[in-house]
Amino acid sequence: MVNQRKDPGKERKELKLAIVHGITRFILSSIVLGGALFGAAGTITWRRGWIYLGMTLLILLASRVALFITDPAAAIHRSKRVKPTLPFDKLFYALSTPLLLVLLVVSGLDAERFGWSYLPMSWTWAGSFVFLLFAGFSIWALLINPHFEAVVRIQEDRGHRVIDSGPYRIVRHPGYSAGIFVNLSTPLILGSLYAFIPAGMMIFLYVYRTANEDRFLQKELEGYEEYTKRTRYRLFLGIW
Repeated sequence: MVNQRKDPGKERKELKLAIVHGITRFILSSIVLGGALFGAAGTITWRRGWIYLGMTLLILLASRVALFITDPAAAIHRSKRVKPTLPFDKLFYALSTPLLLVLLVVSGLDAERFGWSYLPMSWTWAGSFVFLLFAGFSIWALLINPHFEAVVRIQEDRGHRVIDSGPYRIVRHPGYSAGIFVNLSTPLILGSLYAFIPAGMMIFLYVYRTANEDRFLQKELEGYEEYTKRTRYRLFLGIW
């Protein structure tokens, strides 16, 4: 078989487009998240809102920069929009972003504007620790797994294989585990007990997607069923 190499000029162009995509996403995320938080709060001086927004954007920036440095090819691939095709994946994407925005809006209305509930500032620092710890866990999974992407599919175009190193030795879906704890910590950071309602709904979505994705991979990805015998738990050690 002839070894086909990519045109270096094309690779540079794709890398530039991926960087532009990353910058655009970062700016849009700043506007949307900031607008939801501070619009609901009715002020831009909300300290807890800035703590959450700052950490979220820091993690987003750090993960993308780290990926561009360690694996430019994966960074280019992940910059390309792929639409979900599986029913459970479509449901996840139809609900997850709206629920996140609801969580932020409820937090702003509760903690800053109307004061329906109260959590001391110490809970913000505790939540921030959990947030950063598990966001870092997610970045670890992102960097270890070249097939880590937004939608569930068998990546035949990229030689999809089972990844069983790093965080994948601990649980089979470390990105989802991290997402659950990040969502649990968000109401603590923002100081709203009522925000646990949409956060709980988001956690249910993560569990639902994990269960369906795991069944899909056992059927469709070679070696995955054997991997489940080595790494027993999907999301939580000793539980599930």
